[in-house]
Amino acid sequence: MNDIAYQVVDYIDRHCEDNLTCRAVADAFSYHESYLNRVVRAHTGYSLHSYINLIKVRNATRLLCDSNLSITDIAYRLSFCDSSHFSRVYQEYTGTKPSDVRRLYRHLAEIK
Repeated sequence: MNDIAYQVVDYIDRHCEDNLTCRAVADAFSYHESYLNRVVRAHTGYSLHSYINLIKVRNATRLLCDSNLSITDIAYRLSFCDSSHFSRVYQEYTGTKPSDVRRLYRHLAEIK
């Protein structure tokens, strides 16, 4: 991974709970959005927007499993406009509803 791609990916990982947009990432690095999109896609296989969402979904999964935050609170914490939008994005990336992930994780934890 080239230096710019590594820095952008690291920035997204560290700031995923901020109101992170493609524009905000581009502004943070003083690069044009389309350039960063190409760099991120070349090194991750995802567009900049998709990579941001992927990291948010990854962190949402951690919060669903390891916290008692409501799904709405998780949505707002990860800067989604509402829980419906969060649920749609989550299901798009995982194929599963966030509520189902939480339910399954809690069920598995009870079995242990």
